[in-house]
Amino acid sequence: MKPWKLLNKQYNAVLFPYAYHIKVMGHEFARTCGIQAPADNYVELRNDGQLTQGFHWDEFHSAGKYILDRLSQRDYAKEVLKNTNDYLDTFFVFSEEIVNSDLREKTNEELADMVQKFVDLFIEVSAWGVLISIVEYEHELLSKKMKHMLARKIKESEFYFSLEEAFQILTINFGKTYVVKERDELLSIAKQIVDNKEWSDLFDQDFDHIMTHFISHRELSDMIAKHSKKYEWLSYGFEGPVLKMSDTINSLLELLKKGPYELEISIEKNEESTKLLQKNIQSKIDFSEEEEHIIWMVKEFGFSKAYRKDIEYHSYYAYDLLLSEIGRRFYFDRHRGRYLSGEELIEILLGKKEVDYNTINDRIQLSVYACEDGEVNIFTGEKAEEYQKHMEVDVDGESIRELQGQCACQGKARGRVKIVLDQKDYSKFQAHDILVSYATNPNMLPLMKISKAIITDMGGVTCHAAIVSRELNTPCIIGTKKATRVLKDGDLVEMDAEKGIIKIIKNDS
Repeated sequence: MKPWKLLNKQYNAVLFPYAYHIKVMGHEFARTCGIQAPADNYVELRNDGQLTQGFHWDEFHSAGKYILDRLSQRDYAKEVLKNTNDYLDTFFVFSEEIVNSDLREKTNEELADMVQKFVDLFIEVSAWGVLISIVEYEHELLSKKMKHMLARKIKESEFYFSLEEAFQILTINFGKTYVVKERDELLSIAKQIVDNKEWSDLFDQDFDHIMTHFISHRELSDMIAKHSKKYEWLSYGFEGPVLKMSDTINSLLELLKKGPYELEISIEKNEESTKLLQKNIQSKIDFSEEEEHIIWMVKEFGFSKAYRKDIEYHSYYAYDLLLSEIGRRFYFDRHRGRYLSGEELIEILLGKKEVDYNTINDRIQLSVYACEDGEVNIFTGEKAEEYQKHMEVDVDGESIRELQGQCACQGKARGRVKIVLDQKDYSKFQAHDILVSYATNPNMLPLMKISKAIITDMGGVTCHAAIVSRELNTPCIIGTKKATRVLKDGDLVEMDAEKGIIKIIKNDS
């Protein structure tokens, strides 16, 4: 077996439907961008939720270069973006249909049709939407191409912006993801609280008092409950939990501390200022059509990636409702259902296959979903172990006092770090800690909202941390490769996001 390189690592993960991304990368890209695009890859689930994704570097790198070359053709890039957004909209509507359906009234055949449609849409969204991820994951081909171009143009024009400043400004997209929509709607509620003396007095109390008494304010409690229900899926991730009323109250408290009117004005001014800066840069630097297209790709595909992740995690929320109903009929909980493929669920629903509980339990302990030479297989046991044995391992040097990464959102911060890898780490995180993770995910959204800064091992301008940090305007450095291995809880660090530098001031030892 050829050596594998680590592409992605997640915790609290599940096998399906995520594993369909593996099928897409090794099989469906031939359909959406050409026969040269597929790359062998696999995803491993171990110990009930530890996800590792690996690939062969030479194939992956070649696929990334090939896809970027195709995307450099403007008509094709626009086709990819349109198809991605069209399928995303269709997928969201269908997921909402699942959420709003009385699934108990559905026949087994109707549920099988819903599972099939879900899988088909998931694959289409991935087949078009993940193309840009192959370009950016690990090798960051598009962002590096833009930075090289921008560095040359800045030098030629003697422009006063730094490379990182110009890159950040030019690639900001003013479209609204669901994270931003939720924030804006919560700001509206916070302003109403400020304007109502009774509500304002209530939110001057401590958290426990608010949670006990806000229900007595009917209009306020209905408004908060409606908001919580509307966006409960926003941090769902692979398998929840949903956002609770207490999460919404905490977010409101943070907004009220900052001043919702002042924050809204600051957001509006920042957007107006950024638009002016974008125009200023474009008026000072003479970009060719090809260079304008490179900037357009980073801006548009970056936003599309953020939007896709929102829709994908909304779909997990809907899929779990399907699993709950199917599991009720065939005696397995939805967690175990996540280790059955859509094809297996359909066979069970149609009476063509019985539930194999031993196979499910084996997969929960260790399973590999691999796509090699276009062929998909699921392995458990010794065969699955072989993949981890052939994974390349990075070795750190001793006494590392400084880490280098890539700027995702500008700013400086000094504070204590907390390493957050999975949900068991969430309780130790306090407001204004610096969040350090291998890669953030929607489950971490409540923590990201109250963090002083964000640091990740994983990189790429389209990764979750990069997108959300810019939406929250939180300093963020991505792509450090080893922050989670070098840093420890309580370490005092200083970070300059623009330079991508993290200095360890004092170890907590």
